[in-house]
Amino acid sequence: MAPAGAFNGCYKTRSKAQWGPWKSEADGWSHPVVPINGLVRTKGVDKKFDMELVAYGLTGAASEF
Repeated sequence: MAPAGAFNGCYKTRSKAQWGPWKSEADGWSHPVVPINGLVRTKGVDKKFDMELVAYGLTGAASEF
């Protein structure tokens, strides 16, 4: 497990997405050691939202819902 903020060497990207009339622009931080897509944090540029990885592991995943 790795606590949030412990990912030195992340790379930052900015993405724009559109689905019909809905548009969004966000900055994303990724790291190659994080499984699946490497996403560590996403923060909205044009809309207020922030999502941050708090921990990850290769086994024992459980949904909060």
